[in-house]
This record gives sequence, structure tokens and C-alpha cells, in this order.
Amino acid sequence: MAKASGKVCTRLPHESGSGRRVTRVWDVEARTNAIIELADHLACQQVELITVESTSDYWRIFFYLLEARGLTVQLVNARDAKNVPGRPKTDNLDAVWLAKLTERGMLRPSFVPPPEIRRLRDYTRLRIDGERYRRIVKRRGKLRALVAVARSVLVIIWHLLNDPATRFHDLGSGYHSQRIDKGTKTRNHIRQLEALGFTVTLTPTA
Repeated sequence: MAKASGKVCTRLPHESGSGRRVTRVWDVEARTNAIIELADHLACQQVELITVESTSDYWRIFFYLLEARGLTVQLVNARDAKNVPGRPKTDNLDAVWLAKLTERGMLRPSFVPPPEIRRLRDYTRLRIDGERYRRIVKRRGKLRALVAVARSVLVIIWHLLNDPATRFHDLGSGYHSQRIDKGTKTRNHIRQLEALGFTVTLTPTA
């Protein structure tokens, strides 16, 4: 798997029914149309299981589009695959080798969140990440703000996976800002101004 393309290998039963396998290896560009064509081809060939090796983020477009076509896809950690003895060095032989391991059930699939959780994660990132990040980054810095937001997303996903009856309810983009205690915030500002040597007098607006 590379940024521009992926190496594809299929091992299909021979027409003679003798138990032999017909192996084909070719390159597929990492473009949506090319991968959709590949998915249609694999579906027509009645391929039962597809293994995608996790290389950087390049695997995502192949995995998601093949999965969307209704094919059974498993993601395999590149490090785990390399630990299996006998792995060849060339890309073509490597693709054939992975296909054989898939056929024999010798690969351990990695966890990939189901489509529903992935959509929720993207949605919560759009709704929660921006607002929470902007609030926290001013007080705790960029790194801690990112960790705090990531934890919130993981907690949401954990509750949804732990209890199938749980449903996600969007509280709105202004939920956290509306929960601010105005009295506490006012006192904090007054203390800060007094520490700078100012005398503060509050006059309510009309």
C-alpha cells in the first residue's frame, strides 16, 4: 500500500475444480473511481475475504470503499504481518504471500470501528472538538486541549458500545458556554483587575 496506488492480489479456484488457485497481481490507483471498479470486480469474482495492510493512512480509502460495496474486509497491522516467517521482499511476492495467509486464516485482524461509530466520531469532532478545544486551549494549552477533547470522544464511543440501548443526543454547539456560572466568572474577572491595581464598580446594563 502506497500513497498513489495499492498492490492487489487475488487467488481464485481454478475452473478445472482440481483445487489449484489462479493468482493474479496488479496495481490499482488510490482514486475513488479506480477502487470502486476494483470493488465491483472482486464482488463479481465472489471474493469472500479481503485483507488490507495498514500502511500509514493510505489504507483508509481502500478499506472504506471496499467495505461500502458490501465486501468483507479485514485490516492487518503491518508489524504483525511482518512477524510471520517467510515474508518475501518484492511487492508482487509480498501481495501473493498476504493472499495466501488470508486464505489460511493466519492473520489477526485489527479493530476498525464500524461505520456508525466512525460517522458519530466525525460528527462529534465537528460539533464538540471545535467548541471544547477553543475553551480549553486558552487555559491549558494546545496539547492538553487535544487530549481532553479526544478523551470526550472516546467516552462517548465507550458508552455507545457498552450499552446498545444508549443513544447519542446532540446538546448543541453552545451547550458548554451556556453552562458558565456568570457569578463565578464575574468574581474571577474582578479579582484579576484588582490584582492589577484597579478598583472595579459594576453597573448592570439596561
